[in-house]
Amino acid sequence: MAERKEPPVAGDHGDTVSVRDSPFGLFAGAVVALSLAQYGHEVVKAVVASPFIDFAHNYTFATAVALHLNPYDPAAAAEVDRLLGIRRASSLGTYLPTFYFFAQPLSWLALRPAAVVWCLLNQAALAAALALVATQFRGVPAWRLALVLFVVFTYQPLIEDVVLGQVNALLLLGVTLAWWGMRSARPWLAAIGVAAALNVKPQYGLLLPLLWWLRQTRVALVAVGLFAASVAVSAWGMGPAPFLDHGRYVASLFPRLYAWTSNQSVVGIAYRTVGPFSRDSALALLIVIDAVLLTLVALTVPRRIVPGSRTFDLAWALGLTAIPLSSPLLEEHHLVLLLLPIALIVLGGQENERLDAANVAFVVGLVLVASRYSLEQFAWFHRGAPAALASGKLLGLAVFGASLILRLRARPSGSAGRDVTRTIPLL
Repeated sequence: MAERKEPPVAGDHGDTVSVRDSPFGLFAGAVVALSLAQYGHEVVKAVVASPFIDFAHNYTFATAVALHLNPYDPAAAAEVDRLLGIRRASSLGTYLPTFYFFAQPLSWLALRPAAVVWCLLNQAALAAALALVATQFRGVPAWRLALVLFVVFTYQPLIEDVVLGQVNALLLLGVTLAWWGMRSARPWLAAIGVAAALNVKPQYGLLLPLLWWLRQTRVALVAVGLFAASVAVSAWGMGPAPFLDHGRYVASLFPRLYAWTSNQSVVGIAYRTVGPFSRDSALALLIVIDAVLLTLVALTVPRRIVPGSRTFDLAWALGLTAIPLSSPLLEEHHLVLLLLPIALIVLGGQENERLDAANVAFVVGLVLVASRYSLEQFAWFHRGAPAALASGKLLGLAVFGASLILRLRARPSGSAGRDVTRTIPLL
């Protein structure tokens, strides 16, 4: 049977429009320039004035590893705090031990220079992610590129990420590299991107069943192999104790984690809205939520899709959106991950120019996710029924996911590539 391939995404755009030829080119350029200037101002301000408390947190435990201490031992953490004397986010290390092991070079510098290097590294990761997307969407209309850049440079979760010194821009590069690697038939690079994300946050393990569902099993297996190798190397350098202690420590965070008002996860909102419930009840609710999300993805995404097709892009975007929705912890800066799905939607085909439910949901979800607002400072919204009103980011994330489901279900079966499969060689 002859293989039928979906046309490349860039081909959906019809006649391309350059910035010079478009009557809106100058205006789009001005909007991008102004938003870039605003974002640059936020970055410079963070470098000059931010305490980078989340980076200081990671710096502390990378230093502990460099001193051959267990980053999950409270006594060891207290000793490092005494030695460093810096302000950091509270609690013990929350990332996987592999992250702190490979972050040790940051501890070779004093905190402030290390924070500046980290900030610049994250900006380079953001630029690299944007560049990878741009290489796959050559010739798109200028207004779409301008819209993507405007959203990126005014995206509140990204600004939050910069101010705190978080790791989400690097995670964004990882999932973008994975998408780009599959799209350009470079499965090793795709596997490296997935493995890099797995070394930071375990919830990115949801990418593995998504890869299996998309018939990218080889990419998933190589990513698991690379992750296992990183665990072996870090366990050889740190010993097994940090891995065991990490699991015990994370388990001990519940249900305190759900009571934390910055936690915008479904379970966190439910816990603060209906009243405290047991850890077992929270776990059961989380399992139900994850099962529903996985079922929705499975019912929406066809299994045989050619990487490089519009359907594949939307499927990858839906899988990424499901990760923060299914997590027991969702903070605003975690939504930096959505910049790739946003770019894939905006730079996609002509369905973006119709006034339909999918596009309305996309706009509503984007506004809720990307805008700057918070009710956390008001104690009235911390508990009881009013706590549900403080879930705007979570609502935006859910509506954004719904827009992706509507887009995928609206695609004709032939275009979806249900009868199309392509095996990507590993060598």
